[in-house]
Amino acid sequence: MKTQCNRQIHDRDNWGCLELIWKNLIGRAAGGSSATARTEALLAMSETELELPEADRTSPRPDHAALDALRADLLVAPENLRKAEPEFAHEEVRRFATSVRLVRSPSITETLKTSGPMRWSMSAAKLACEGKLTGADDPNTELAALMAQFDALGDGSTARWKDVPLEAVLEMPNAYDLLRHILDAGAADSDDILATFVRVVSLH
Repeated sequence: MKTQCNRQIHDRDNWGCLELIWKNLIGRAAGGSSATARTEALLAMSETELELPEADRTSPRPDHAALDALRADLLVAPENLRKAEPEFAHEEVRRFATSVRLVRSPSITETLKTSGPMRWSMSAAKLACEGKLTGADDPNTELAALMAQFDALGDGSTARWKDVPLEAVLEMPNAYDLLRHILDAGAADSDDILATFVRVVSLH
């Protein structure tokens, strides 16, 4: 089973790996808690980490049984009497949960704006962009929209946010086709786009 799981992960992109891990570990029914309750608990925790206002939260407070089951799987940290809110056991679990919360948002960047945006959430935002591109009927149109949205986010925050969609493209199996289309479609800005892409590649 382990070999089969490793083979499945090897054959998937980052978002596909997240979906596989979520299905088989994070979001599975266990310990008397349903898969839905476990997922909602982690999404609620991600909203707390993002410091979203109550009006912008979509998940109810974590179910106690779900938290106990997640602690048993070492996904949520042991209960700490000094802290009222549950904590993720590892930053990677937080990244996965936050990326799922962001990809479910009508707009990733609007949710990020509401949260600050926080620098730690950048890697989750990149993974969420991969999820949006993977699920899009027209990934080229989705990429153009993401680039425009993150450009605006970068203008209002730090320029580093502008790189996020192109960083996501780097991880996609159809990266060449996506970049080729965005360069051809934005002929007037193609030099700027290419320069940004080269800089992003050099950073990785």
